[in-house]
Amino acid sequence: MGVFGNSICAAFLVVGSSMIASPASSAGRCWSEAEQASARVRDLQTKFMVASLQCQAREPAVLAAYNRFVVAHRAAIGRHNDAIRGYFITTQGRAGERGYDRFTTSLANTHGLQTSAVSDCREMIPVIQAATKSSAAQLAALAESMGADPKLPGGACKVRIASRR
Repeated sequence: MGVFGNSICAAFLVVGSSMIASPASSAGRCWSEAEQASARVRDLQTKFMVASLQCQAREPAVLAAYNRFVVAHRAAIGRHNDAIRGYFITTQGRAGERGYDRFTTSLANTHGLQTSAVSDCREMIPVIQAATKSSAAQLAALAESMGADPKLPGGACKVRIASRR
């Protein structure tokens, strides 16, 4: 990994370690299905971002693929981030921005701890390309199918199944 990649990963870890959410600050209402979908999309985007930073020296095509992904889905990524930010502002008030920052930093830290071998970097290119070709509406389903499962402070809302009585 190049000097830039090491410093970025180190920054994620330093910032994240100083911003770990305490149970009291992360308590709140559960995450709706739409908010969960937004969190999965953010998790997938973060995975791609961290991979592009970790792989840039060994496999520069990962960064190029990531940049195309962001350009293709800029509006959808923005909407999903707004939904996540809205969750934290609703549940934490003024501290919501800090909650949002802690959450997104924790995603980066989680992916940053996973080291990328050259083969992993090469394998990431077609994955990012497939995500780039998907529609904005398909991003959440794609993220879920790829295993995006971020830890949600407050937890996921339980699904209630209506019954006839």
